[in-house]
Amino acid sequence: MQVDKNAKIFPVEDEKKRWRSHRAVCREVHLLSNPCDDRPESHLEFLRGGVIRAKKRGGVESLRGAQSIEVFGLRRTDLVEQRGERERLVRTAIERALKAEEIAVGELRAERRKEQEQLATDLLNDARKLLEAQQPYLAVARAVFKEYGLK
Repeated sequence: MQVDKNAKIFPVEDEKKRWRSHRAVCREVHLLSNPCDDRPESHLEFLRGGVIRAKKRGGVESLRGAQSIEVFGLRRTDLVEQRGERERLVRTAIERALKAEEIAVGELRAERRKEQEQLATDLLNDARKLLEAQQPYLAVARAVFKEYGLK
């Protein structure tokens, strides 16, 4: 039996349903995440230091996540380092905002407390800019915000 060269490059859930003609109804279920259409965090977990793994549900690893990691080479050293750097940037931005809020809570003088609260709000709004659609490693930023319970 000859293996279709597209099977490894473009994996699908069931080879019998692979779309082979523009005249046929497409019934294939692709196994690669498309970050423009899918939310990568639905199939991938972004861990500290830029590490990535397929998400597990009920102890079962996401096949789409595992295939995406493999085919796209998402564990390449350069990508792990870049994701790690983005994670640190997002985490630092959030920590600054939280520290400013902590200082505001402890401030006895109303005027100074108000200034510090405004600073905390501004810092958190700046951090949220890292969640804008055009930002690189957006799923990493979302994962960090989720970890802190922020949106």
